[in-house]
Amino acid sequence: MRDLVTVQAKAVPAEPAADVLTIARTQAELPLPMMMRKVAADYGTSFNQMLADIVRLGFGPGKVSVEEYFNLRLFDTAALAGADKRAFVGFDGMRRIWEEVNHDRTWCAVLTDKLASTTLLGGYGFPVIPIPAIYSQTLSFPGGTTQILRSPDALRAHMLDPTHYPMFGKPTDSLQSLGSASFDGLDAETGMLTTVDGRAVLLDEFIADVTTHYAGGYLLQKRLSPHAAIRAICGDRLATVRIVTINPKSGPQILRACWKIPAGPNAADNFWRPGNLLGTIDLETGRIGRVVSGVGLKQSERLTHPDTGSVIEGFELPVWAEAKALALDAMKVFQQMGMIGWDIALTDNGPVIVEPNWTPDLALPQIADRRGVLDDQFRGFLAERTCEAARQLKSVRRDLRKEHRDNAQRVIAGAAKG
Repeated sequence: MRDLVTVQAKAVPAEPAADVLTIARTQAELPLPMMMRKVAADYGTSFNQMLADIVRLGFGPGKVSVEEYFNLRLFDTAALAGADKRAFVGFDGMRRIWEEVNHDRTWCAVLTDKLASTTLLGGYGFPVIPIPAIYSQTLSFPGGTTQILRSPDALRAHMLDPTHYPMFGKPTDSLQSLGSASFDGLDAETGMLTTVDGRAVLLDEFIADVTTHYAGGYLLQKRLSPHAAIRAICGDRLATVRIVTINPKSGPQILRACWKIPAGPNAADNFWRPGNLLGTIDLETGRIGRVVSGVGLKQSERLTHPDTGSVIEGFELPVWAEAKALALDAMKVFQQMGMIGWDIALTDNGPVIVEPNWTPDLALPQIADRRGVLDDQFRGFLAERTCEAARQLKSVRRDLRKEHRDNAQRVIAGAAKG
């Protein structure tokens, strides 16, 4: 689901690290005194100004925490260029937004399950990545095109088939790309898998990680290649665009978008992984503007990709118009949902939906754009959804009262006849 950049202990699964798969993010202490001294020295923001901002934004509509104040670089007034700091939202603010705009939970379970959402969207004819196999000790469904691997031996047999490579794997309900893996191939004689970044890992260790941590469901897909223009920048690994759509009464709209760019040893493009990049997208043209790596005081701007040296700033995303249309059309499937974040891969054959998220990480477009999401467009939409939620609640209460009256009348009528 969400690709949370914000460092929040409550948002990080408390599980032990796996040998092959990264199943949890490490949590570091926030060196607050050191950071405040450095900000004061390098950016001219006084201690009193930082403390005033932290209190004001923490109690403001965005509920920005101390960590998020620094991660979002809200201390850098000059770089914000007049942007309203109160328009930024932190994790607590996001959670309230998710609950408010997606108050009708009709589709939430489907959107949370990657197999279910992929199957549904594919059934409607949208381009998705097929799921030929899933390891699960609990799922059971007959027929279909997805094979269920019920045992470690069945998983091993699937992994030994050379026609399944290059391969990408991920849990059915993962968030932040935790538990994902990307393999170029397998040496059957040595039992060594080759990862997309050239590392070698034991097949037995991968199987042990999957069977230990993801007994409920682990998807295995043929790895999709990005568009040739994107391969030239970051190699043969997906660099998806995150397109956040909202669903006002006037019809689906694109709220924000950004480009997640993998770099270094990372197979997944999630921005929290060290070394990955994040690019600003001009919604009209698909042209990439500012590109950054890291958050807070560790953030730096990049003109070129660190692996290939290819220039990123000014690059125009291929099939961008088609990607926007795809996100807007797919949003119409989930008419009751108020907001969805779409991860869309841009390929030689057009855009492909990788996965939808009903709890999209709004920190990503805020970091990319240096602008909070609580602008006039989004505030108007939130007000509309709040009114809609109140109207629905009133309707439900009215129906319940009518049902109670009807039941009471039936009881009275029955007693009178008796």
